[in-house]
Amino acid sequence: MQYPGIGNDISLGDIKLVTLSGKGCKDRNDLVKEAKCFKDQLKTNYNLKVNVKARDGSPLEAPVKITIFKTHSKNGDEVASGDITNGAMTKNLPAGYYLVSVGEGKYKKKNKRVYLDSDQEVTLELEDIGDAFKIYAQFDNTNADYDLNLKMKTPSGEECIVNHLNRKCPYAEFKQDVALGEKGSEMIQIDKFVKAQYMVYVSKAPLYAGTCS
Repeated sequence: MQYPGIGNDISLGDIKLVTLSGKGCKDRNDLVKEAKCFKDQLKTNYNLKVNVKARDGSPLEAPVKITIFKTHSKNGDEVASGDITNGAMTKNLPAGYYLVSVGEGKYKKKNKRVYLDSDQEVTLELEDIGDAFKIYAQFDNTNADYDLNLKMKTPSGEECIVNHLNRKCPYAEFKQDVALGEKGSEMIQIDKFVKAQYMVYVSKAPLYAGTCS
């Protein structure tokens, strides 16, 4: 897509057309074969298994409401709904795009976009609606150490940064760390929002000396 400037383009990203079977037919070396592939497409269903669990590791309080919409938007037609009672539910659906929405009641609603072109399994982690606001970041610190940070800036210009070194600022606390060589989620919890600007960012951990003096 062109935009005013020096003849530059803006990418619209990958566009994937949905076929009846969910499988592609592109074959630029044999257009006859490609056309036949599309013509011979058969409507195909696949199994979509949705797992739900409490993000904090506590036992899941069932039932959990689930709704599946056709296309990647809630504007799509509702194609399935119900209650998850044992932590998982499987639906057999035609190939295509879907939006899976779980939650309500005790849990905050969580959405997941799915392109179904084969049997798939997805997992959604739910947070208690009564919990404090929690910021998560997934890290693979196998070869380098990265940290989650939350900067707070008041109208008067005072700043406070929450991270694994400075674990507390007003009503905010660093709760979960991922050390060098590990994989997992870091988490900062906000118990109450104050009159301030909030900014979340990731930074590379500073190098530390091997000894203290």
